[in-house]
Amino acid sequence: MYADGARAIVGSINLAPGSFNSRRELAIEVRDQDVVDRIHKLVHHDWKNSRPMDLSDDGLIADLGDKGREIVSAV
Repeated sequence: MYADGARAIVGSINLAPGSFNSRRELAIEVRDQDVVDRIHKLVHHDWKNSRPMDLSDDGLIADLGDKGREIVSAV
């Protein structure tokens, strides 16, 4: 999680009640400016190179290409 340019949270925790209450998750707050700057670069790189995804069954199968058809046939 990156928000303010001064710190970031790195870990496996999800923003859901189970992650905070009943599962063993990891979240580390980072304040080292070199690390925070690197995370900033990564976040912006990933955002710039992202694209919308259709999360319907048909959209996911299409996104997987030929592998999607193999997976659906196997089920």
